[in-house]
Amino acid sequence: MVKLYERVKIMITKILEKLTNEKSCCKRCLGRAVDPKPDFNEIDYSLRIAEQLPEEILNKSVEPELCDICMGIVEKSIATMEKIIHQLEKREFDSFLVGVKLHNSLQKSDSIWKAYEVIPRYLKVEIAREISLRITERTNKSYQTQLPDITILINAKSTPRFDLQVKSIFILGKYKKLKRGIPQTKWPCTHCKGRGCGECNDSGQQYPYTVEGLVSEPFGRMADTKITSFHGAGREDIDALMLGTGRPFVLELKKPYIRNIDIIKASEEVNRSDKVQITHIQLCEKDIVKKIKAEAPSSFKVYRAKVELLNPANSELIAKLEDLGKNPIPLNQQTPHRVSHRRADKIRNKTIYRVDIISSKENELELRIKAQGGAYIKEFISGDDGRTDPCISSILQNNAICTELDVLEVDDKELF
Repeated sequence: MVKLYERVKIMITKILEKLTNEKSCCKRCLGRAVDPKPDFNEIDYSLRIAEQLPEEILNKSVEPELCDICMGIVEKSIATMEKIIHQLEKREFDSFLVGVKLHNSLQKSDSIWKAYEVIPRYLKVEIAREISLRITERTNKSYQTQLPDITILINAKSTPRFDLQVKSIFILGKYKKLKRGIPQTKWPCTHCKGRGCGECNDSGQQYPYTVEGLVSEPFGRMADTKITSFHGAGREDIDALMLGTGRPFVLELKKPYIRNIDIIKASEEVNRSDKVQITHIQLCEKDIVKKIKAEAPSSFKVYRAKVELLNPANSELIAKLEDLGKNPIPLNQQTPHRVSHRRADKIRNKTIYRVDIISSKENELELRIKAQGGAYIKEFISGDDGRTDPCISSILQNNAICTELDVLEVDDKELF
C-alpha cells in the first residue's frame, strides 16, 4: 500500500478531520482531496487512497448518496457503464474521450472545498477518469483528447444520462457532372418541403438525382449511415456540366457505425454512373472543409459558354470584346434576379480574368471565360437588366443570352 507523504499526513489529516466534523463526506471525496493529480491509472484510486487515512476520519465517512459534496454522482454516473458499453459495441472506433456536464447544484457542492482551502480532483475529472478507465478495460480502446472517434458526454445530474458524439468521416475528392439537370446538393421538394408526397414520388426531393446523393450513397452504405453533408468548392448551376479535372469537394459521413471503409471500392461504385464521376479520393480532416469554403472566393473558374445574340454580330464590336478580354475586367454585380430569393441583395465586386472567343457566327458565340470564384457568368453575359456592369451585352451593344454553360476548370488551391 502506498504511503502518504509526511506533509500530506499532517496537513490533510487536520483539514479532513475538521471537514468530517462539519460535513457528511464519502470515501471517494476524501480520497480525491488527498491526491488530486495521480500520475498513474487505477480504477477507484480515490477509494484506495482514502483507506490510508486515519481511522478516526475514515469511520466518519458516509455512503455516497449521503455525501454533502458529491451526492453520490460519481457512483451514479459509473452505473451507466453497461448502457455506454452496449452503445459502444454497436460502433467501430479506435479512440474515445469522456466529457462531463455537471449540474449546477453539484458544482456548488464541489465548491465546499474552498472553505477548507483544499483543491481536490474535481467531480468532472473524477467522473471522466473513472468511466474512461473502465471503458479502456472493457474495450481495449485508447483514450484520446485530440480528435477522438467517439466522445461520450455524461450529463451528471440526479439521474445521469449520456450521449455519444461520433466523429464524422471526411472524404476529399473531385467530381465531374456529366448530365445537365442535376443539382449539387439535396433540394427538398417544393410541394412537401422534404416530407414526401406524390409530386416527388415520396422521395422528399425536388430532383431524382443530386451530385451529393450519387456520391454519398455507396460511401454511406459502407459506413452504415444515411446522414451526410456535401461541401463543394462552390457550385455550378443545375443546367451546367462540371468537366475538366472536376470540382473539389468534401463528403461528410455523420454518425458512422463503421469507420474503416474501402473508399476506393466506394468510388468505383460511384463511377459506374453515367451522371457523376469522382477522382482524387482520400480521407481528410474537418479543417479541409473550412479551407474549401474560405478560399472559394479567391479561387478561379474556367467556363465554356454558348451565347445567343438577338441581332447579327458586329465584327468591330466582336474585335473590341476580343481585345478587352485579354486583360482583367472588374465587375460590379448586384445579386441576380434568379437567386435574389435566397441570397442577400448586395453589390459584389468580382473580376473576369480573361475572355477568349472560341467561335463566332452571325447570331452565336462560343466563349471561354476565366473568372474569379463567385462571379455570376450568365449575368456577365446578359447584364441582368443592368445589375451586372460591364457585360457582354453592353460591350457588343446587342442582347446576349447564355444558352449553355459548362465549367472546365476549378482552382483546387493545391489541396491534392
